[in-house]
Amino acid sequence: MPSSAETLNTLDISRFLSGQSTPEQDRALAAAFIHLAKDVGFFYVEGYEPLVPQELVDEVFQYVRASLFTAPRPFQQLDRCMQARARRA
Repeated sequence: MPSSAETLNTLDISRFLSGQSTPEQDRALAAAFIHLAKDVGFFYVEGYEPLVPQELVDEVFQYVRASLFTAPRPFQQLDRCMQARARRA
């Protein structure tokens, strides 16, 4: 079975952060970042661990779980908006 890095769009920034990448590798990383952000919409970043404390990562995940996944779904929001407009009409 493939690992998560093989099944998810993954950017490894460790060589960039350590200064061991070439300018060509930096440009390729930037191009991949732009492509995944604009065309795919989601990607996983690895290699940041030496720079970002685990406590901060945990805090961000906790925030996302508490806010993003408990927010109303877009269609529910649209439905509420349409119902409110119908009541005003």
